[in-house]
Amino acid sequence: MTLARVRSAFNAPWIALVFGTIYVLSQTALGLMIAPLGTGAVLRMQCTFFSAGDYVAYFGELRQRGLLDVYASHLLLDRLHPIWYVLCAVSWLATLLERRESPARWNWLLALPWLAGLSDVIENELQSVFLLGDSHITTPLVVLSTLSSLLKWSCTAVFMTAIVKLTFTRSPERRVG
Repeated sequence: MTLARVRSAFNAPWIALVFGTIYVLSQTALGLMIAPLGTGAVLRMQCTFFSAGDYVAYFGELRQRGLLDVYASHLLLDRLHPIWYVLCAVSWLATLLERRESPARWNWLLALPWLAGLSDVIENELQSVFLLGDSHITTPLVVLSTLSSLLKWSCTAVFMTAIVKLTFTRSPERRVG
C-alpha cells in the first residue's frame, strides 16, 4: 500500500478518536503497572543500556526487590500498545494533511508511526527474550533492543511534533484565481 493510499484510507477522525481513546487507557494502565519500577528507570533501561551486564544488573536488582514479575507482566499489555498508537497517529496525521491540503511530499510523515510501532514490537520481543534468563541476554541483542527503542522514540518525537504543528499553526492562505 502506498503512502497516498494510507493517507486516503486513514483520513477519518473517528479512527483517531477511537484508537486515541484506547491508547490513552492503555498508556494509563501501563504507567500504573510500571509505577513501582519507576518510569525514569524503565526509560533509562530502554534508551541507555548497551551491554548485557547492564540488563543482568538491572534485572537482578528488580528480582531482589521482588519486582521482576511486575516488569514481565507489563509486556502482556505492551504487546498490544503499538496497535493503538500507530492507528491513532496515522489517522490523525492523514486527517490533518488532508484538511490542510498538504502536498503529497509530506506523506512520508505517515510512515513514522508504523516505523515506531515496528521498533516497539522488536524492543518488546527482545525484552521477553531477556526475561528468559541471564544466559539469553547478549550484548548484540541488547544493542538491537536499545537502538529499536531509540528509533521508536525518535520517530514518535517527529510525528508528534508534526501533529502539533499541523494542529496549531495556521494554514497558508489559498490563492484565488
